[in-house]
Amino acid sequence: MSDEELKTDFDQTTNGTSSENQLDDGPSKSDENKRDNREKNGKNDDGNELVESTNEGLPMDTPSGKEPTDPEIKSEEPEEDDALVLEDIKIPNDELDDEDAGNGGKKKWVLIGTGTILVAILAGAGLFYFQTRSQDSSNVKSSKAVLSLNIPRKSKLKKGRKKLLSSSKKLIRKNQSTAQPKPVDNVKTFKAPAPLKNKLPVKGKKTSSKNNNKNTKKPAIIKKNRTQKTPKRAADQSTSGAKRLADGSLSLPSVTAAAYKGIPMMKNPKPLADPDKLLGESVGGGVIPKISTDGRRPWKFYGKTFKNKKNLPRISLIIKGLGLSRAATTAAINHTPSEVTLAFNPYAKNVGNWVSLARAVGHETLITLPMEPIDFPFSDPGPFALQVDLQETENVDRLRYILSVSMGNIGLLQMMGTRFASSPKALGPILKEINTRGLLIIDNGLTKNSQIVKIASNIGLPRARSDAFIDQNPSRQNIMLALSKLETIAKKNKVAIGIAQPLPNTISLIMAWTKTLAAKNVILAPISASVKVTGKANLRTNPPTVPKKE
Repeated sequence: MSDEELKTDFDQTTNGTSSENQLDDGPSKSDENKRDNREKNGKNDDGNELVESTNEGLPMDTPSGKEPTDPEIKSEEPEEDDALVLEDIKIPNDELDDEDAGNGGKKKWVLIGTGTILVAILAGAGLFYFQTRSQDSSNVKSSKAVLSLNIPRKSKLKKGRKKLLSSSKKLIRKNQSTAQPKPVDNVKTFKAPAPLKNKLPVKGKKTSSKNNNKNTKKPAIIKKNRTQKTPKRAADQSTSGAKRLADGSLSLPSVTAAAYKGIPMMKNPKPLADPDKLLGESVGGGVIPKISTDGRRPWKFYGKTFKNKKNLPRISLIIKGLGLSRAATTAAINHTPSEVTLAFNPYAKNVGNWVSLARAVGHETLITLPMEPIDFPFSDPGPFALQVDLQETENVDRLRYILSVSMGNIGLLQMMGTRFASSPKALGPILKEINTRGLLIIDNGLTKNSQIVKIASNIGLPRARSDAFIDQNPSRQNIMLALSKLETIAKKNKVAIGIAQPLPNTISLIMAWTKTLAAKNVILAPISASVKVTGKANLRTNPPTVPKKE
């Protein structure tokens, strides 16, 4: 290549670079001013008029979309297009994306790790807390009773019974020691007899005392007080009050037989008639009283004969609540006059036996009839009480059950019943049933609005109402005041009725008070002689037939 050709190539390259620099740097201010003036005049750089092109993608400076004929512009346009395309294209940066992805993954794993650590810490703290709590509860004895379903072995049961027996024995000895009088100085000692051998002596052979005493130990010396009484055996425990049961526990009654000592007993008791089969019928598995076919009524047949030739004022006494305490029931039967009527509780055990014992010594007997009080269930008359809200048939069934606990009673005594006795609708069917059974009813006098006497008088049922509760205040002074009040009522109304409890003070004062009645022109009468009888119940009854002795 010649020098001229090299020079022309160099000039072209320099001109190209300069044009590229101009394109890169952009138009100068003078060029921009010239272009603005031309646009105002409507001419282009070559002096031609500008024509709007409708073709898309064509430059606005070229008329009618024709390509420029300048070779320099032709060579520069593709380079300008290439530069513009490269600038507009967004080239993804893989390194930055990898860094962002790595940062997000790290954050995710950090969160998961911290979460698992927190869960592990909470689980460990909870486990530690419950373990320490269970240990504390096992170490500390709880005051509440714990129910164990495990059945102990027989050996443990025997040991427990032995402990109970030993503790009960110690308690009895302690009570006996406190009750015993102080020892006297004059004390004698004696030797206990030597225990006998197992072998019995053979006839014809003499046994020497030396040989017998070789194998025996020396007896212990026991001191005995002359005035000191020996403790009573188990057979006399009913009188002392304390009873040791099979499981080793002690049973202490509220009243003991010792409280009734010194009260005189009844003299010359005369028994009443035995129960008659014709005066009873079987209902619901039990026998209840009824009027016989010949017209005999149980309250008349089982009543006590009463003679009052001088027509003196009558006083009748009823002792209620019997059968629950053995000592109190025995005292009421044996230590009160036979004219005193005894009322037994239907919930007591063996009521029929107690009624037979009472009638054997001449006492008339009643059965207390439990009724619903106004403060039920705070005051509970028991499971067989008559209630206002029950149906008539159910109340009648309960009445028949109470009548079936024993035979030989002449009637019923109201027990509680401040609500039931004041309801004519509930009380009427009960009193009709009692009347059809040939019995009598006694109002205890504690219910102000009681309808017993009113309804009973309308249907001809034998009835009576109590005038005084003798031992509501069980002091001796108040009991004597109540008894003197009965005397005043009897002299005024010819009849007076009082109710009492089987308390030691009551029974002792009644026994002493009855001895003074003859001087006061007042007579003690059974309850059957003090009831009012009108209408249908005033029927003639035949005397009881007594079987002839063979």
